[in-house]
Amino acid sequence: MDNEFYNKQTDLSKIKIKLVTDYFLAWLNIISYHWNGKIFYIDLFCGPGCYEDGNISTPLIILEKTLRNQNLLDKVKNKLVFWFNDKNKDFVEKLYKNIEEKYENIQKEFKNFNSPFQIYITNYEMPNKEIEDIIKQIDGPIFAFLDPWGYSGISKNLVDIIVDKKMSECIFFFNYNRIQAAIFNNKVVETVSEIFGEENLDNLRKRLQNSNIYSHDKEMIILDEFVKYFSNNYTRYVVPFCFKKENNQTSHYIVFVTKHPLGQKIMKSIMAQESNNNTTGGYFTYIPSSPQLSFLTYDTFDSEKDNIKERLYKKYKGMELKFEELYAQEGYFTPYTVKQYFQIINELTKEGKVRVTYPPTKTGKERKHSYENLYRYGIVRFEE
Repeated sequence: MDNEFYNKQTDLSKIKIKLVTDYFLAWLNIISYHWNGKIFYIDLFCGPGCYEDGNISTPLIILEKTLRNQNLLDKVKNKLVFWFNDKNKDFVEKLYKNIEEKYENIQKEFKNFNSPFQIYITNYEMPNKEIEDIIKQIDGPIFAFLDPWGYSGISKNLVDIIVDKKMSECIFFFNYNRIQAAIFNNKVVETVSEIFGEENLDNLRKRLQNSNIYSHDKEMIILDEFVKYFSNNYTRYVVPFCFKKENNQTSHYIVFVTKHPLGQKIMKSIMAQESNNNTTGGYFTYIPSSPQLSFLTYDTFDSEKDNIKERLYKKYKGMELKFEELYAQEGYFTPYTVKQYFQIINELTKEGKVRVTYPPTKTGKERKHSYENLYRYGIVRFEE
């Protein structure tokens, strides 16, 4: 079936690729300032690099966009390592050929071209302990993309091995449609336990025992247990992006995991730009992380704004904190961006419930009130 997937690129795949590539370039730009050693991009289910219809897929797009960004390329030259892996030997051979052909085209466009990075292509079956051991030995930041056909090969352990490393982050494919059907299937309990954990899976099954549960509620319960588990009980950020079918049923999620609040800020902005775009074959939506919070629903931000304002004021009344800290705390539970929280703070300010202050610049000038300055420097005081 994975061979058929590469016959023709879908709109869903285009969005998925854009989420991965846009974030990778933003991540790489930041990491290049803070790390002088090797930096790793890892794709363990890479595919052949091209669709049969001629469109290129994630590996070639990642390489091409990196090579065409000369400013970024100068920062990471001789530091960047790409590792592409696929269990399908034909895919590996096609990817090798496609990269060679692409390099020839790029070499013609760049004078005095010397390869600015290393590329490794391997043919391991997943899951694979040898791959896990290799990743454990890597000394440097990792950005990993895990996109299997189905759900075999994705595990909490693998994501932990990656994300626990310094400045490392992971995006992976969560096949909701297949996984929700497998939760009560004892034949695949071992594989499903790799995703939810044995204890969490037992708890999830208990929560889903009610035969009258609505499909939306079922999805929210599954997602709640999933997010809680992968966030290590909300001590790191898990940001899901939901792909819907034309019939409004969920197909799958792309899930981003990071330890750093800046990472979730950037990814939410990227996901927000791609959400709710109507396309042929489906549409995309951005959903809350925790269904247990009643103020989070599928409703639009405008309809939820008053609820969020009320909750924030009750929670932080009499407190003063940096906006960056406030947004980081909120980030575990909401899909909303810094710009949207900027609107909320502005409205609370007009209502006299919040006061925002900024430290002066190095030259003593006042800082302009903007969403970027609010995030970087703003101090928010919730009045009594």
